Amino acid sequence: MELEERLTFLRNEQLQKEQSKADCEKILDLLNQLDQKKNELLVDSINSYFGGRVTWDLFAFAKNGGYKKDYCVPRIDGFEIHDNTANHGRKIEAMMIIALTIQKIVGIQCPVILDDGESLDPWRLPVCDSQLIVMSRADNKELMVEVA
Repeated sequence: MELEERLTFLRNEQLQKEQSKADCEKILDLLNQLDQKKNELLVDSINSYFGGRVTWDLFAFAKNGGYKKDYCVPRIDGFEIHDNTANHGRKIEAMMIIALTIQKIVGIQCPVILDDGESLDPWRLPVCDSQLIVMSRADNKELMVEVA
């Protein structure tokens, strides 16, 4: 009789612990969903400043269905800047857009020095209110300075 009571008590205790474990897993899942939604809203808010061409990925989904935190990848026209999918001209455009947008957000205007200017067509240079210094290679033997 005493053993049966002990077994019944232990079974009930096991059921309670399994229920507690399931409740904790449900809370963790809800916290992950909340964190993901918060990050999606943050990404939308940040991307709204960059006019659509440059976007930021602040998290990516992993193979196990979760997502990576501490992840920050800029893209231009859908191409990642730091891998080989975006060409050199797009990378330069993205860096210019990022620099000019951050200046606008912070409320400052600094001169922007653009190296590798020959990689961009002149009509691809973003419109900026700041002084823009474009350094580019030319086949001239003398140093030339042009003021536009």
